Amino acid sequence: MSATAAKSAMNIALPSITSKEGMYGINVREILEKSVSKLNGQEMEYDKGMINKYLATMLQGECFISMFIGKDLTG
Repeated sequence: MSATAAKSAMNIALPSITSKEGMYGINVREILEKSVSKLNGQEMEYDKGMINKYLATMLQGECFISMFIGKDLTG
């Protein structure tokens, strides 16, 4: 993953200016954690801080909840 890809992942996953919620889930956490290590240099410290702050407050668990019980359409 390059610094450009890491910055793109950050822009996609973190909440936007007009939204309070960003993306979450195990895969998103892994990608953001990997992104932090790819953002190097003094100019990237702010972005790294934003990612770390989001990871600290990010919803836990998976974002997909199955509504299908696997047998029929009841419930």
